[in-house]
Amino acid sequence: MAKAFPNSKLTGIDYWGGNWEYSKVKCQHNARIEGVFDRIDFLKASASNLPFKDEDFDLVVSCLTFHEVEDTPNKIDVIQEALRVLKSGGQFIFLDLFLDEKIFGNKKSW
Repeated sequence: MAKAFPNSKLTGIDYWGGNWEYSKVKCQHNARIEGVFDRIDFLKASASNLPFKDEDFDLVVSCLTFHEVEDTPNKIDVIQEALRVLKSGGQFIFLDLFLDEKIFGNKKSW
Protein backbone atom coordinates (compact mmCIF):
# COMPACT_ATOMS: atom_id res chain seq x y z
CA MET A 1 0.00 0.00 0.00
CA ALA A 2 2.82 2.40 0.79
CA LYS A 3 4.22 1.98 -2.72
CA ALA A 4 0.81 2.34 -4.35
CA PHE A 5 0.07 5.52 -2.36
CA PRO A 6 3.39 7.40 -2.19
CA ASN A 7 1.96 10.43 -0.37
CA SER A 8 0.49 8.35 2.44
CA LYS A 9 1.54 7.66 6.02
CA LEU A 10 0.65 4.13 7.16
CA THR A 11 0.27 2.36 10.47
CA GLY A 12 0.36 -1.42 10.57
CA ILE A 13 -0.89 -3.23 13.64
CA ASP A 14 -0.73 -6.86 14.57
CA TYR A 15 -0.65 -8.84 17.77
CA TRP A 16 2.14 -11.22 16.67
CA GLY A 17 1.93 -13.16 19.89
CA GLY A 18 5.26 -14.10 21.46
CA ASN A 19 7.18 -13.29 18.30
CA TRP A 20 6.40 -9.56 18.36
CA GLU A 21 9.96 -8.20 18.34
CA TYR A 22 11.13 -10.66 15.69
CA SER A 23 8.12 -9.98 13.48
CA LYS A 24 8.36 -6.20 13.89
CA VAL A 25 12.02 -6.29 12.83
CA LYS A 26 11.09 -8.34 9.76
CA CYS A 27 8.34 -5.87 8.81
CA GLN A 28 10.70 -2.94 9.25
CA HIS A 29 13.36 -4.72 7.18
CA ASN A 30 10.88 -5.33 4.37
CA ALA A 31 9.77 -1.69 4.48
CA ARG A 32 13.41 -0.60 4.14
CA ILE A 33 13.91 -2.90 1.14
CA GLU A 34 10.82 -1.41 -0.50
CA GLY A 35 11.93 2.16 0.25
CA VAL A 36 8.90 3.04 2.38
CA PHE A 37 10.31 2.67 5.91
CA ASP A 38 10.01 6.38 6.71
CA ARG A 39 6.23 6.31 6.10
CA ILE A 40 5.17 3.22 8.08
CA ASP A 41 4.80 2.63 11.82
CA PHE A 42 4.39 -0.91 13.11
CA LEU A 43 2.57 -1.32 16.42
CA LYS A 44 1.64 -4.27 18.57
CA ALA A 45 -2.09 -4.09 19.24
CA SER A 46 -5.25 -6.10 18.94
CA ALA A 47 -7.82 -5.18 16.31
CA SER A 48 -10.41 -5.41 19.09
CA ASN A 49 -8.81 -2.57 21.08
CA LEU A 50 -7.00 -0.15 18.78
CA PRO A 51 -4.70 2.43 20.45
CA PHE A 52 -5.98 5.32 18.33
CA LYS A 53 -8.42 8.15 18.87
CA ASP A 54 -11.84 8.26 17.22
CA GLU A 55 -11.85 9.15 13.52
CA ASP A 56 -8.04 9.01 13.26
CA PHE A 57 -7.72 7.42 9.79
CA ASP A 58 -8.90 8.17 6.27
CA LEU A 59 -8.68 4.49 5.34
CA VAL A 60 -8.83 1.32 7.43
CA VAL A 61 -7.88 -2.03 5.90
CA SER A 62 -8.62 -5.31 7.61
CA CYS A 63 -6.89 -7.96 5.54
CA LEU A 64 -7.15 -11.52 6.87
CA THR A 65 -7.35 -10.16 10.42
CA PHE A 66 -10.96 -10.66 11.46
CA HIS A 67 -10.80 -14.45 11.88
CA GLU A 68 -7.51 -14.24 13.82
CA VAL A 69 -8.72 -11.97 16.64
CA GLU A 70 -9.11 -14.16 19.71
CA ASP A 71 -9.30 -11.69 22.59
CA THR A 72 -13.00 -10.95 22.19
CA PRO A 73 -15.81 -13.47 21.77
CA ASN A 74 -17.93 -10.99 19.83
CA LYS A 75 -16.48 -10.40 16.35
CA ILE A 76 -18.86 -7.47 15.83
CA ASP A 77 -16.69 -5.60 18.37
CA VAL A 78 -13.75 -5.93 15.96
CA ILE A 79 -15.68 -4.32 13.12
CA GLN A 80 -17.01 -1.57 15.40
CA GLU A 81 -13.47 -0.81 16.57
CA ALA A 82 -12.25 -0.44 12.98
CA LEU A 83 -15.15 1.89 12.22
CA ARG A 84 -14.48 3.90 15.39
CA VAL A 85 -11.02 4.94 14.19
CA LEU A 86 -12.24 5.67 10.65
CA LYS A 87 -12.95 9.30 9.76
CA SER A 88 -16.45 10.20 8.64
CA GLY A 89 -16.53 9.67 4.88
CA GLY A 90 -13.46 7.41 5.04
CA GLN A 91 -13.14 4.00 3.45
CA PHE A 92 -13.13 0.58 5.15
CA ILE A 93 -11.66 -2.32 3.18
CA PHE A 94 -12.58 -5.64 4.74
CA LEU A 95 -11.13 -8.89 3.39
CA ASP A 96 -11.25 -12.27 5.07
CA LEU A 97 -11.80 -15.98 4.49
CA PHE A 98 -15.57 -15.85 4.71
CA LEU A 99 -16.09 -18.80 2.35
CA ASP A 100 -13.80 -21.07 4.38
CA GLU A 101 -16.24 -23.29 6.28
CA LYS A 102 -13.46 -24.47 8.66
CA ILE A 103 -13.21 -20.90 9.96
CA PHE A 104 -16.70 -19.41 9.63
CA GLY A 105 -18.87 -22.51 9.35
CA ASN A 106 -21.49 -23.15 6.73
CA LYS A 107 -22.76 -19.87 5.25
CA LYS A 108 -26.31 -21.25 5.38
CA SER A 109 -26.10 -20.88 9.17
CA TRP A 110 -25.45 -17.13 8.93
